[in-house]
Amino acid sequence: MIKKILVALFATLSLFSSVQPAASAATYYQYGVYDDVLKDRVIRAYVNEEDAKQHNGWCYVPGNSAHRKTSWSCTVKKTKNAPDPLIMAPRSGEWMQFGGKWHRAELKQPSAGYLPYCYPSYYENPGGVRPAYYCAYWV
Repeated sequence: MIKKILVALFATLSLFSSVQPAASAATYYQYGVYDDVLKDRVIRAYVNEEDAKQHNGWCYVPGNSAHRKTSWSCTVKKTKNAPDPLIMAPRSGEWMQFGGKWHRAELKQPSAGYLPYCYPSYYENPGGVRPAYYCAYWV
């Protein structure tokens, strides 16, 4: 009798374990909404591990049509066991070098179709060093 119960229990557990979907290692969630970074739109930062591998800091037209006229969706990377990244604005007119070129920060969209970019970097203060993203329209 006990043997039949154990066989039935094992068969049931095997059935459930075989139909469970595999857990995804990728993480995707909204990290924060920042209305004080750009002067013309809101930054909606999203942690997306898969996208961040090749597009860390890139900004997109939001997929949610309700946000398209008021915000940008930007990919950021959050590393385990590291402080949360800061989402910041550089000073307007500040220069930064990346991608082999010098770029000037503008906090308002310089022309239609121009997307912002959140440059991944670090922020130092007396409390230590934190990952940071400097979001602007880099021209």
